[in-house]
Amino acid sequence: MLSNDESIRGLVEKCLGVEKVKLDSKGFTLVELLAVLVILGILAGIAIPSVFRLIEKAEADACHVSTAEIDRMYETYLAIESIDHTDMRFSQFLKDHVENTGSNHGEISYVEGRVQCSIHSNAEEHEYEQEDDEEVPFL
Repeated sequence: MLSNDESIRGLVEKCLGVEKVKLDSKGFTLVELLAVLVILGILAGIAIPSVFRLIEKAEADACHVSTAEIDRMYETYLAIESIDHTDMRFSQFLKDHVENTGSNHGEISYVEGRVQCSIHSNAEEHEYEQEDDEEVPFL
């Protein structure tokens, strides 16, 4: 009588149409493992910088939206109260009306009639100016 392993081996050989099947493979070779690691390293080298750029752009966009909202709220406040801007009033307005000023992304200030972030405002201005200068490509 055949053992269980021999009968299984015989069935596999018949189904696959091969004479010998190596069923007791021990694992992967070092070359195979190194090839996989190299491929994963290349993919990570491509993907990680892209993800960081997306995160930075999302933070800058969120900051731009927040400063635009604060700007509208502050201008409305000045118009309703019929008062002029001073740095002291703006600081007090931020304390009274704005919950989170995004202090981890820079300081919010009122410069030349506009609310600006100390980190993202300058970079955004140049970025949006470059986008406006680009022409629509012809198809």
